[in-house]
Amino acid sequence: DDLQSLLFHFLDEWLYKFSADEFFIPRWGEEFSLSKHPQGTEVKAITYSAMQVYNEEKPEVFVIIDI
Repeated sequence: DDLQSLLFHFLDEWLYKFSADEFFIPRWGEEFSLSKHPQGTEVKAITYSAMQVYNEEKPEVFVIIDI
């Protein structure tokens, strides 16, 4: 499904940016800092496993991630 592929690549790109770049600055809030924002479990990968995209009146997605 094209929407699943688009969602997968979108999430995969953000996962890469989060681990490789300093971090992006959101529209609201503050810059990310490990000393102030401790992390728990790291997301290893986005998967297609059981991925579902419902493009209804209120779109919803279901994604399983590898940790």
